[in-house]
Amino acid sequence: MISGQMIKVTALLSKYKPILVVHGGCVGADSVFHEIAINLGIPVKVRPSNLKGFHAICPGAIEICEPEKPLVRNRKIVDECDLLIAAPDGPEKVRSGTWSTVRYARKMRKDHRILEPCLPFGVPPTA
Repeated sequence: MISGQMIKVTALLSKYKPILVVHGGCVGADSVFHEIAINLGIPVKVRPSNLKGFHAICPGAIEICEPEKPLVRNRKIVDECDLLIAAPDGPEKVRSGTWSTVRYARKMRKDHRILEPCLPFGVPPTA
């Protein structure tokens, strides 16, 4: 998650003041989301995947579920939420857990926000 996405996540969580947030417990965006929620005093539930090497340390979580296959866990996250916040690493693509989760949220007609990364003006993307 880049700084612009972190600012947007913080703003959304501050605006909606959820009573609970749920994330996938992966290194990267999930761990950053976790830290933001904890710092805002929002209780966190973690739904980790069963893939080795991707688990983030999530101190302060009120619940950590049993690990599950990523696509199963992602659907459960969507099913339990009222608003899905996604911070992908780029445009929509196939074979992306984040984008697969967004597509499922769309299919289920769940409210969602996609916080696409924005590069600073004048800086081209790297290959």
